[in-house]
Amino acid sequence: QSDCYSYDAQSGQWTTLPPMSIARHAHSSIYHNECLYIVGGHDGQKYLNSVEKLDMRSLQWSRLPRLPRSATYIYLAIASNNLFAVGGLAPKGRDVDVYEFGFTRQAWRQRSPMPEECEWGAAVSFNDHVYVVGGKDRSCMQFNPLQNTWILLQRPRLSH
Repeated sequence: QSDCYSYDAQSGQWTTLPPMSIARHAHSSIYHNECLYIVGGHDGQKYLNSVEKLDMRSLQWSRLPRLPRSATYIYLAIASNNLFAVGGLAPKGRDVDVYEFGFTRQAWRQRSPMPEECEWGAAVSFNDHVYVVGGKDRSCMQFNPLQNTWILLQRPRLSH
């Protein structure tokens, strides 16, 4: 599907937005500086590496440089004012690759890979670091973009 919607939590109303230029599912999205970014996914026949941005002020879509690899379920986070695309499911299987998109230079660059796979987890940023947590194996790791290094953190307890 290429449909796109916005939900207003105060009014409880959905608004139809302009459709994406490429129909996709299993993509990832993140909101930053009044723009919605859509990365990767699958079009029903192949994995995608396309990246689109919806400017929420003008409601105009634009295409950005393609991610250097095709994947679904990519973890996205914003740290140090850059977009990080971490892991995901690629045609070859679970992926540990990490790419950084510089909003200023409008280009991707590869960074250090995750030290281990994380299936069905999530990413979040805090204090200019990217954290990947959760998943089937309860992964917990921290990426420092300035040092380009990963640290494995203690896994959360299973039952407490």
